[in-house]
Amino acid sequence: MQENVVQSKPISEGSLLGDGQEGIAGPNEVIIQTEAQWEALYTKMNSVNPTQKEVSIDFEQRTILAYFDQIRPLGGYAVEIVKVTEINEIITARVKFTIPEGNSIDIMTQPYSIVSIPKTKKLIKFVAIIE
Repeated sequence: MQENVVQSKPISEGSLLGDGQEGIAGPNEVIIQTEAQWEALYTKMNSVNPTQKEVSIDFEQRTILAYFDQIRPLGGYAVEIVKVTEINEIITARVKFTIPEGNSIDIMTQPYSIVSIPKTKKLIKFVAIIE
């Protein structure tokens, strides 16, 4: 079985700063197939501190993959969907976790990463990569 790379396009990456008030429990893997689903997520993400810029997505052509980490007590944590691959009928999104080293700011953060891939109905799995 050959693993093929799925071309992904970054949409947004960063941290929510609302101490969970956005209502996006983490860890949370989100697959978005419609404009309505995207608008609901966009609204939640911006409900406390606007973080997500408005992005136009063609949902006839694209599927969105988003990963939201748990709420962290310090700054410096990050997540990134670094690679998306496909084997047979399974798509795998690899999520890299970065842990702060040294001094970190005392602020509640919830790291997230959002990418788009070509439209798919295949099974999507998220796999952690810890470095």
